[in-house]
Amino acid sequence: MNNDFSYYLRKFLSEYLPREKGFNSNTIDSYRYSFILLLNYLKDVGIKAEKVKIIDLTKDRIVDFLNYLENNRNNSISTRNSRLAAIHSFFKYLQYEYPDYIDEYTKILNIPFKKAKTKQMSYLTVEEMIKLIGVIDKSNKYGYRDYMIILLMYESAIRVSELINVRLIDFRFSKPYSIKIVGKGNKQRYVPLSEQFIEKVQEYVLSLNNKKLETDFLFTNHSNNKLTRAGVSHILNKYVIIAKKNNPSLFKENVTPHTLRHTKAMHLLQDDVNLIYIRDILGHSSIQTTEIYARADSARLRQAIEKSYKELSTETKCEWQEEEIINWLKSF
Repeated sequence: MNNDFSYYLRKFLSEYLPREKGFNSNTIDSYRYSFILLLNYLKDVGIKAEKVKIIDLTKDRIVDFLNYLENNRNNSISTRNSRLAAIHSFFKYLQYEYPDYIDEYTKILNIPFKKAKTKQMSYLTVEEMIKLIGVIDKSNKYGYRDYMIILLMYESAIRVSELINVRLIDFRFSKPYSIKIVGKGNKQRYVPLSEQFIEKVQEYVLSLNNKKLETDFLFTNHSNNKLTRAGVSHILNKYVIIAKKNNPSLFKENVTPHTLRHTKAMHLLQDDVNLIYIRDILGHSSIQTTEIYARADSARLRQAIEKSYKELSTETKCEWQEEEIINWLKSF
């Protein structure tokens, strides 16, 4: 089959991932973009997109592509691994759908993920969060929208990919107040919200001066279309720049939409909310994932150590004199 790659890639993205694997549109879009990058790379090495065949995708070529992402496009290790995950998924699919080159598939599937250095988790203090919200001008339509976007990201610890899909119908406006969030793998979770925040959502909807259907997206851009992840990042960054300028001693870490998710989790932990509840709010499948917040909270760790300190020393002074210790160390 001359166009075997094109044929199976279409089936993989349009049928296998959404119907059999149940992946949501954001994950599929990420996989799709991974193959756009791969095709662009293949074009650079002399293989046009319409000419690509599965037999062209060897282990060595895939490794070269991954190195190209890291070295030429300056992608992070995390991004490199995400592209490899998409490629792995495709070749696992081919093992059963088109096993003609199964030996090469196995080699590709054995390409390991690259280990990245563990980054220290960044999050905002309560003071920084207040300063950030405080620089937003709510007197105009888009400033008010931006205020609600940033507030919702913090209040619900929602991922940016989940935020852009939020609709009015996802909110429960009667007690117990909550928001339904559709996360990775189309998994749903319900995050409790305060009455004060629900009132802010209702006030925001009324301010729009148009009839917003329950199925409409809560946040839209200037063209009244759904926001993109890049658009949300741009909005947040705009206010972070202003807040940094106004408060030079604060905001030392890079601030992204995911930083607000970390921030909410850390603030809940510092308020002694059980890790199990924090796990459910974040939508983690395992408590081990949530435990990173407990490990990252150095202040709580220090307090715990100070609280548990036991006085083990005695009043008896060491018989060694300072000179004797120095001499001993030198001769040791």
